Amino acid sequence: MSPLVNHRSCQFFLQGTLLESLSDSYTAIGQQVKFFSNLMETEKNSIPELQQESDRLSRKAREIALVFSKRKDVDDLVAELAWSFVHDGEKVISSSA
Repeated sequence: MSPLVNHRSCQFFLQGTLLESLSDSYTAIGQQVKFFSNLMETEKNSIPELQQESDRLSRKAREIALVFSKRKDVDDLVAELAWSFVHDGEKVISSSA
């Protein structure tokens, strides 16, 4: 038998038994596995960079929270100073009366 006839016979057999369809499915699945493996590797390589960015943003958030806390402390001290002026003014008024 010639190689061409043998190849055609094999193709006919594969098509007739749906093995060609199964083979195509396995090939497509293999390509998808390779694609997702590459994608996963790419994403895995970006994890350290993302972790550094997350750490930087966390530090910045803590610094902002500290600024807001200090601002509240300043506001409280300003209010306390204002009340001390009021209290001192009341003393002056009561002592001169």
